[in-house]
Amino acid sequence: MDKITVVGLASDRDVVLDTLMRTGVLEIISREDEVEPVSSADRVDLEQRLNRLEQAILQMDRRFPPQKGSLFKNKVDISESEFMVSAATEAEILEQLERWEKLVSTEAGRKQDLISLQEDYDQISYWQDLDLNLSVSGTQRTEISYGIFSDLTELERLEAQLAEDAPETQIIRLRTVETGVLAAVIMLREDAAYTRLLIQAADFHAVPAALRTDRPNKIISVLQSRISDTETEINHLFEQMSQLAEKRSSFWLLEDYYRVILERDTAAADLSRSASTFWLRGWVPHEQAADLIKTLQAEHDVAISCVAGRRSENYPIKLKNNPLNRNFEIILAMFGAPNAEEADPTPVMAPFYMLLFGMMLSDVGYGLALVGLCALLLWKFKVKGELQEMTKMLFVSGISSVAWGFVFGGFFGDLLTVVSEGRINFPALWFNPMEDAMKLMIFSMLFGVVHLFFGMGLQIKNARLQGNLVGGLLDVVPWYLIVGGLLLYAGGTTGALGAASDISSSIGIYLALAGAAVVVLFGGREAKNPIVRLFKGIVSLYDVTGFLGDILSYTRILALVLATSVIAIVVNKLGFLLGPTPIGYIMFILVGLLGHTLNLALSGLSAYVHASRLQYVEMFGKFFEGGGQFFKPLRRKTKYYRIQNKAEQERQQGAA
Repeated sequence: MDKITVVGLASDRDVVLDTLMRTGVLEIISREDEVEPVSSADRVDLEQRLNRLEQAILQMDRRFPPQKGSLFKNKVDISESEFMVSAATEAEILEQLERWEKLVSTEAGRKQDLISLQEDYDQISYWQDLDLNLSVSGTQRTEISYGIFSDLTELERLEAQLAEDAPETQIIRLRTVETGVLAAVIMLREDAAYTRLLIQAADFHAVPAALRTDRPNKIISVLQSRISDTETEINHLFEQMSQLAEKRSSFWLLEDYYRVILERDTAAADLSRSASTFWLRGWVPHEQAADLIKTLQAEHDVAISCVAGRRSENYPIKLKNNPLNRNFEIILAMFGAPNAEEADPTPVMAPFYMLLFGMMLSDVGYGLALVGLCALLLWKFKVKGELQEMTKMLFVSGISSVAWGFVFGGFFGDLLTVVSEGRINFPALWFNPMEDAMKLMIFSMLFGVVHLFFGMGLQIKNARLQGNLVGGLLDVVPWYLIVGGLLLYAGGTTGALGAASDISSSIGIYLALAGAAVVVLFGGREAKNPIVRLFKGIVSLYDVTGFLGDILSYTRILALVLATSVIAIVVNKLGFLLGPTPIGYIMFILVGLLGHTLNLALSGLSAYVHASRLQYVEMFGKFFEGGGQFFKPLRRKTKYYRIQNKAEQERQQGAA
C-alpha cells in the first residue's frame, strides 16, 4: 500500500471525492481528532427524501411485484452519464414520488370510508322492506328508539320489568334475524333517560342517528350507490398507482444517486479543511497509485504526495492471489484480515481447503451435482457479490469431491451396485473407506500433520517479515523435528516401514530428542535469568499435547467420509426395497432424488463447516495473529444499478 495525500481548493472538494468514488481505489484515513458530525440541513433533507423513496419502492414491490425474471436479482448496468441525475430529472422524479404518496394516502382514506359504509350497510340491511320511516324519532310526548336486541332472554326479562314498572313504555317487535330481534322502543320523554339505561342493559344496540334519515330501502339504496362510487374511485386510484409502479426504475435511480451523495458527504467529514482548502490522506494499492495520481491531476487542480506505506502502520489489507486461490479468499474474509506484518495465508489455505472439502464429501455423484448446481448459479443466473464468491469456492471444491470420489470409489454411495444387483461395482483407485476405516484414519492424521507443518511454515515467514527470522526458526523447526521424529519412531516400531523400520525408529528418536533439546534451550529465551529460561523451556515441551490434540482433530475426515457413504447406502437400499420391478424403479427414483438431495445438502454443509474449522482452529492457530482490516476503498455503493467504467462502456459499444 502507498499513502497518498491530496490537497485542493475547498470549492473542488465534492468533485474530487466524486472522482475518488468513481475510481474506487483509495481508502480515506479517518481523522484522529474528533470528527465533526455531518448534520447539515441539506443532508437531513436528502436523508428524508431517501427514506421516502425507500418506502415508496417497498410499497410498490409489495402491491405490484416486479415481473419475475432471474431467481437472483442482479444490479442493472448503467453508464456514467445515465447515473448522473440532472436537476430537472430529479425534480420530475420527486414530483412522481409526491404523486405516489398522495395516491397512497387518498387510497387509504377511501378504503377506510368503504369499511365504514360497508359496516353501515350491514347494519341497516336487516331493516330492508320494513314499512317505517327511521327518521321519525317520536312525538311531542314520546321518543322512539330503533335497534336490535341481541339476547332474546334479556328482551323477555326487560318486557316483564317494564310491564310492572313502566307499562306506558312499549317494545314493538319488528323482525327476528340471525343476530337478534329488530324492535322499536316507544317511551315517554320524561322517562326516556331511565328507560334508555334499562334497554341498554338488556343488550340493545340502537341504529346510529346518522343512519336514521329515511325509510330503510331508501337508506340502503343510497349506501349501495356510495359503496359503488367509492369502489370505483379506489379502482381508479389503483390503476394510477399501477402506472406509476411501472416507472419505478426512476425511483431506483434516484435512490442510488442519493446513496452516493450521502456516502460522499460522510467521507467529507474525514477530510481536514480550512476556509479555502481541504486535504485528505488515504491508502491506495501501489500498482494503482500512479494511475490515480494521473487521473486526479488531469481532472482537478490538486497537489499530491505519495509515499510507500510502512508495515508498522498496519495499513489495510488487499489480497492478491492467482485465479485458483482467489476463489478461497472468502474463507479468510469470514475469519478476519491478517495485519500488515503477516503473510497472506490464502496460497497455503486454498489447496488444503479444496482437498479437505473434497475428502469429506468424496463422492463422484455428489461432486458432479455440486459442480452442476454451482455452474448453473454462475453462468445461468449470473449471481454476484458474496454469493458469487461462495459459489466459485464450492465449484472448485466440488471438482475436488469428484476426484476424491474416484480415489475412494463412491458414486451416490453404492448406487451402481444396488441397481445392477451386484454385477457392477464402482472401482476405487486407492481403497474403499467402508472396508478399511483404519487406513483412512491414519491417512487423515498424516494429512493433518502436513497441513499443520505448512501452517508452522507460515509462522517462519511471518517472523521473517517482522525481522525475527531466527526467532521464527527456533520456535518452529524444533517441533518439525519432534513431531516428524515421533512419527518415524511410531512407523518403525509398528513395522509399517518394512525393512527400514529399525533405521526409522533410530532416526526418529534422535530427531525427536534433538528437537526437544532445542526447545528446552531456547523455548524460554526471552527470560534473562538462566534458571527461569531453562524452566520455561522444559514447560514448553508440554505443547506436544496440543500437537497431539490438533492431529487427532483430523480424524473428523474419517467420520464425515463414513457418514456420507453410510447415508447414501441406506438411501439406495430403501429405494430398492421393491426390487427390479417397474414400481420398484419408480420408487427408487423418488426415494433416491429425495434422499440423495438431502444427503448432499447435509454432507456438503458438514464438509464446508469442518474444512473451515480445520483452517481456523488447527492451521491458523499456528501462525495467525490478525488484527488487520480489509481494504475498503471509497466507492459508489448502490443497491439497484452498477455503474460501468469507461472501459466497460467501450467494450459494450464495440460488441453492439
